[in-house]
Amino acid sequence: MFLIIYFMQNKYQFIHYFYMKKIFLALLIPITFLLFSCEDIVDVNLNKGEPQLAIDAFLNNLEGKQLIRLTITSAYLDNSPAKPALGAIVKVVANNGTTYDFVDNDNNGNYTWTPVGVQKIGVVGNTFTLSVTYQGETYSAVSKMNQVPAIDSLQVEFRERDITGIKGYFAELYARDLPELGDCYWIKGFKNGKLNIRPTAITTAYDAGFSPGGGINGITFIRPLRRNSFDFVDNSNRTGDERLPPLNKGDVISGEIHSITLETYYYLIEVGDQLQNGGLFARPPSNVRTNIINVNTASKKKAVGFFNVAAVSKVTKAAL
Repeated sequence: MFLIIYFMQNKYQFIHYFYMKKIFLALLIPITFLLFSCEDIVDVNLNKGEPQLAIDAFLNNLEGKQLIRLTITSAYLDNSPAKPALGAIVKVVANNGTTYDFVDNDNNGNYTWTPVGVQKIGVVGNTFTLSVTYQGETYSAVSKMNQVPAIDSLQVEFRERDITGIKGYFAELYARDLPELGDCYWIKGFKNGKLNIRPTAITTAYDAGFSPGGGINGITFIRPLRRNSFDFVDNSNRTGDERLPPLNKGDVISGEIHSITLETYYYLIEVGDQLQNGGLFARPPSNVRTNIINVNTASKKKAVGFFNVAAVSKVTKAAL
């Protein structure tokens, strides 16, 4: 009886509610139908564009061979291996006149320079000019070898529960930024001799922080910079106890700090953005910057890629 009286007293509210529900359902059904019926595959014709020479020229002052990789760009949707650019003349000239000739001995697009004895490429402060002559065009780029700080230590410790909630071994590389303002670095992590190539592990530093204008200069690298390169495991699709630690018992790890130019710093940030560009809020893919130019300004031929010559500090940690 109480429910009947309540209904009679509030019948207009019930009628209004019911009416609105009917409208909502009437709108929801066709919208749902449209969402689940839009499954047609649309083929989009993309312009392939003119193939370009791609130059991967990241050199350093470590002992051993130095490599410059030349390939030809392919269409965006082409997943086949990059084609090597063969028959090029590749050299790097330091501002003191020393010339380093790079030769493709294996005819695979890998142009290498082999040192004699303990010879290395240049010293801090040298400026280097890259010259690549390919199919009648000459491409050039310039880079300076900037200073790099020494590595204080590479520390590994076992944590029952990290700040990420993961149990296991974690590594941090400690180094102090040099006092001059505007030094840029690329921090690399290696596990069992293999570079951490995860897109999220591309770690660039401006002084002791992430970016210009942060006012973080001349101090020990902030914690994210110390750790990011050593996050070797992708836990993005794992939850709870499924998440794995970045290191395990027996792993041998090493760390490197490469000095880079400001141009290279921004280039690596753009590369990282493109490699991680996905999901609901993905942006349209775009070309990243390059410091390589065609010396013939009248030519329409262009190259992509980057040239940097780094000073490197390095440390290795024995098996955990």
